[in-house]
Amino acid sequence: MREAPLYLKIGKKDSPLCLFIHGLGMNLNIWLRPEESRIMGGSYPLGILLSRPPAKKGNPKETGRFTFGVPPSNLRSSLHDLEAEGFTVLAYSQKRPAASIDVLLKELEGILKEHSELTKRGVVFITHSRGGILARLSIEHLRVKASGLVSIATPHRGTAMADMAGIIAPLTRVLSPFFAGAEENTVRGAIKRVMDFLSSPAIKELSPESHLIKKLARQRLKGLKGISFGGTDPTLFTLYRWHKNCYKYEKVFSVPEILTAYLPDRLIPDELRKGRGDSLVTAKSAEMPGAELHRNYRENHAGLIFNRYLRKAILCFVRELR
Repeated sequence: MREAPLYLKIGKKDSPLCLFIHGLGMNLNIWLRPEESRIMGGSYPLGILLSRPPAKKGNPKETGRFTFGVPPSNLRSSLHDLEAEGFTVLAYSQKRPAASIDVLLKELEGILKEHSELTKRGVVFITHSRGGILARLSIEHLRVKASGLVSIATPHRGTAMADMAGIIAPLTRVLSPFFAGAEENTVRGAIKRVMDFLSSPAIKELSPESHLIKKLARQRLKGLKGISFGGTDPTLFTLYRWHKNCYKYEKVFSVPEILTAYLPDRLIPDELRKGRGDSLVTAKSAEMPGAELHRNYRENHAGLIFNRYLRKAILCFVRELR
C-alpha cells in the first residue's frame, strides 16, 4: 500500500498508460494541481517561478514592501490534455523525491507491477527533469512495454548544478543590501536551502562526470519513439519594489541575473545563460539521444511544462502512438 499520493484516471479501452514522472524535489502536483505545487522543500509556491510583472495600474495582490509579480491562474499540463482526450493517465508522488535514482527505480517498479493490467497496452512516459533519467533506466532495466518517451528539461548529458553551490554562496552578500532585519534573514535562509539542495547526493548523480550520466549520454533510444524539449530562459524569478499609491513598479533584481552580473564570464555555466539554458539544464543537455524530435522554448525549468506549444506537440505525439 502506497503512502505517497497517486492519481489515476482510466481512459478508453484502447488507451496506453500515460505515466507522468516528476523531477527532483517535486511531487505529482506539478502535473495535476500546479497552483498547489511548492518548491525548495515546500517553502515557496511554484507560481513564483511563473509570475508575470505586476500591473502598471493598481496594486498587486501581494501586500508589503516587495512582490514577485502576479502568479498565473488555471495552469494546465499535458496530464489535463491527455485525460481530456480519453487517455489513461497516472501520476504519482515519489516517497523520497531527493533519494538516489536506485531508490526511485525500485519504487517505480512497484507501481508498474501494481498497475500491470494497465501497462499491457503500452506505457508512454511523460517526464520532467530527473524524471526522464528515471524513465530511461526503467525502460532498460524493468522490461517495461514502453510505447514512447517524452522528456521535458531532462539533463541527458548532465547538469552543472552540482558545481553551483560554491558559485551561489556569495549571493547572500550581494542581496543583503536590498533587505533589512527579518527580510535579510529570510533571504539568507532561502539561499541556504538552495545550496543544501545543490549539494545533495541526488544532484551529484546528475553531474556530467558521473558514471550514470556518462553511460546515458552515449545511449540512443532503440526501437522506441521519443521526443524531448529544452528551455532557453534561465530567469527563475524577479523581485519588484511596489510603492503604495504609485502607478508603476520598480524592478529590484532578477535571479540568476543578479548573480551572473557579479561573476567573471568564464565562471558562468550555460545553464544560467540566456539562449542556452533554463537555469538548471542546458538546452543541449535536454536533447535526448536518438529523439525523433527536439524543440527548445523560451521558458525556464518549470515554465516548460505549461508551454502551450509544447503541450500541443506532446498531445500530437501520443495520438500518433495509438
